[in-house]
Amino acid sequence: MKAVQSFTSLVKEELTTKPYSFDRKRAMLAGFIKNNGRFSWTKTTTKLTLTTTYSKIANFIYATSEELFHLKPHFEYKTATRFSKNRIYEIVFDTHVDTILEAIHLDFASSSKDYLEQFSSPDLIAGYMTGLFLASGSVNHPQSSHYHLEVSSEDEEWLQGVIRLMKKVKNLGVDFKLTSRKNKFILYVKRSDQIADFLIFLGATESTLEFENIRVARDFSNSDNRLQICENANMRKTIEAAEKQIDDIRLIDTVIGLKNLDHPKLVTLAQLRLEHDSSSLDELSDMMKTYYPNAVSKSNLNHLFRAMHRLAEKLRGHTLA
Repeated sequence: MKAVQSFTSLVKEELTTKPYSFDRKRAMLAGFIKNNGRFSWTKTTTKLTLTTTYSKIANFIYATSEELFHLKPHFEYKTATRFSKNRIYEIVFDTHVDTILEAIHLDFASSSKDYLEQFSSPDLIAGYMTGLFLASGSVNHPQSSHYHLEVSSEDEEWLQGVIRLMKKVKNLGVDFKLTSRKNKFILYVKRSDQIADFLIFLGATESTLEFENIRVARDFSNSDNRLQICENANMRKTIEAAEKQIDDIRLIDTVIGLKNLDHPKLVTLAQLRLEHDSSSLDELSDMMKTYYPNAVSKSNLNHLFRAMHRLAEKLRGHTLA
């Protein structure tokens, strides 16, 4: 059996490698700072320190800060305890902290209710919850019969506001409970289907599929519900891939025009993808049969999409130059 922490690591690593919009990244950073940030003041300066035991999270915070605020924090390192090999990464902002606080609307004077109102769409709420999970979240490995996902904070009022925020997302149905443990307050979910729904909501589709595959092997009850969750995760993967393909196609069309491509199958496939933005490769393969008598396999379609992506990347390079 894998260690509990390893599945948490799997989820967090996936969440730091996904492509996100500018606004969603800002919401993620807001959630991380609100849950994790440590501030110190002098008469002339403000210092913000963020901590994590995950190098990929530290790198994500650094890259996101540079992208959103054009700021480059510096890293500091230390060992967690005398007997632990875990390294703690500290991401330190010692200049322009006010710029960050203004961008995430954290002024320390507003109530939790007023502060959380800025996250007004499911996408921003998902981003904010992702930042919160990256800062203090954990989830038990699905090989365990004890399903449990949690996030923690010392601020009870704020976590109550987070519960209300999650209830604004229609048809999600993740029912967080609040409890206390030692000197912290804990938001937690114990139902396995709700854990899977929450991971999909954050965008951890690969981890959710892993979670569901192991869980199905353990327990054959409620199979219809699990299959629906897996289908939702697979659909999300299909949509994410299609969005990237459409971005490439639109760039190619804008710069050189689709009709000027020297491969007729590329033109047909590009037009089909624009018309059917959520279709799978199997569905696109069936559609291609209308135009070409010989079957166009999924492997062929992948090859064509890769060719389009290489062309789009070249065009992006010329555009930026």
